[in-house]
Amino acid sequence: MRSIFFTFLFLFSNFLSAGSQSISTLIKNLGENSSSVGVMVGVIDNGEVEYFSYGTKNLVDDDPVTKETLFEIASITKTFTALLLMDQVEKEGMGLDDPIELYLPNITIPEKNGKKITLRHLATHSSGLPCLPTNLELRGRLSNPYKDYGVSELYAFLESHSLENEPGEKCEYSNLGVGLLGHILYLKTGQTYESLIKELCATLGMQSTCITIGEAEAARLAIGHHMKRPVDNWDFLALEGAGAIRSSAEDLIAYLKANIASHNLLKLCHQKQREFNDQYGMGLGWLIADDSIIWHNGATGGYRSFIGFDQNSNRGVVILTNSTEYLVDELGFHILNPEKYPIKNLYAVDEPIQEKNLSQFEGCFEVTDPESGDKWEVEIALHGKQLIAGVVESPFYDFHNMPEGPIYLLPNADSFFYLQNGLSKGQGTRYLKDHCWRFCFEDGKVVGLQLIHSKATYKAKRV
Repeated sequence: MRSIFFTFLFLFSNFLSAGSQSISTLIKNLGENSSSVGVMVGVIDNGEVEYFSYGTKNLVDDDPVTKETLFEIASITKTFTALLLMDQVEKEGMGLDDPIELYLPNITIPEKNGKKITLRHLATHSSGLPCLPTNLELRGRLSNPYKDYGVSELYAFLESHSLENEPGEKCEYSNLGVGLLGHILYLKTGQTYESLIKELCATLGMQSTCITIGEAEAARLAIGHHMKRPVDNWDFLALEGAGAIRSSAEDLIAYLKANIASHNLLKLCHQKQREFNDQYGMGLGWLIADDSIIWHNGATGGYRSFIGFDQNSNRGVVILTNSTEYLVDELGFHILNPEKYPIKNLYAVDEPIQEKNLSQFEGCFEVTDPESGDKWEVEIALHGKQLIAGVVESPFYDFHNMPEGPIYLLPNADSFFYLQNGLSKGQGTRYLKDHCWRFCFEDGKVVGLQLIHSKATYKAKRV
């Protein structure tokens, strides 16, 4: 596996100058050496489009993924919500700096030190609202967390919540905030969020993009997987604007073409509004890297997605997969700028793995949050000589301080492991030294696990 993976790395670093056959081979090699089920990639380079695929829509039959296959695009939805907002700003007189209380007149909106939440704050993750509302009941339904979260729950949260930071003070990624923005657009227009999306996509030539899955859409839908297990699709009620859209590579390439052309409202969405963190800028719905790469990603329980383009090179990429183990961010950035964002070998470690019985650590562990009582599962599997862990059920990996994507366990002692993943984009693999896992033994057998993180320690029992 190691030699195959290094072959993939060498070839992929030069794929933009290679032929289509080489690209297909690379994606095939990557898929065969991961837990991927299906991957669909669309690349646009100075107006020329090519599609590349690997794998199938599910593990039951051999139905391959194609450019027409539908995937959950998750948080890429947020870029559409921002575009809908700008459409209303231009046509219907909404203002980016309007306090949101103007559109929610019967609801008490939280504020701090006299600072009010505005539409711009919602579109730039700077409202002071948390990532998820505290009354989103997760226990017992982590596989489809938003399906029962309706308007009454949303309003109850807003009425009772106290902001920790002033609106506009800092960026904190908020699914709640952009979901609320989508709800406000519904109230302002009197149209459902899906109706607004359908109208917008029709103008962009995106005929397949949808939210509701009917019989025709179900036949084209790739089934989401986590560690090669099928998982439920995610359904949204009040917070559709945060991540409800399903789309295809073909439709998202059409979306990319319009964004690269940067006509009218799209160009306004790309303009930097503020710093998101010390690595990225923040546009309206979009993140900005290196002052020229406009991008966003997405993650639901069984899907990962990436969309981005470089304003300087007019190169863009769409990556859609029905697996959670695929590092779409790293691959996407590499396609956009292979020199600055080389893909590192995820199997490389500081020291050779010591000879030990790694198979004893394989299994499923049930983790309990000591404060909330929430439970979720971590599954650990041995791939060759490498232990890989994944969260079986959790609405967002960072919800429990977990890194996104596959987690590689690096042995430090007989029962201590540090975590490693590939999210550092151009700086090699990130070693999560503040994330240490300790396995617990009883009568010589692994019976539990301690997840020692920078903010908390969670205990897990083997199930």
